[in-house]
Amino acid sequence: MAVLKTCIQDGLSFAADNTNVTRAARAPFIRAAKDAGYDILCCYFDIPVRTAIGRNNHRRDKKAIPVPAILRSAKNLEPPALEEGFEEIRVIRAVDGIP
Repeated sequence: MAVLKTCIQDGLSFAADNTNVTRAARAPFIRAAKDAGYDILCCYFDIPVRTAIGRNNHRRDKKAIPVPAILRSAKNLEPPALEEGFEEIRVIRAVDGIP
């Protein structure tokens, strides 16, 4: 939130790059940005759990996320909706054959 507040104060564009699987987790970002007059674009990565786990197992940039954490996030997922305050939701899906 500190980075978000700084961006708003300085009039900068920003991206909240986080999992934010629930409406409640997204709400503070949306509310702060809306109150500051920003238009909000959501990029929703609609990736099957099996694909996410497979990609996670091949990570080289960081330590792999524990599988139970991935499963918990998938279970708690509330897909984004325009009613939350987004002007647009772009859905990015997995492509067959790409690990």
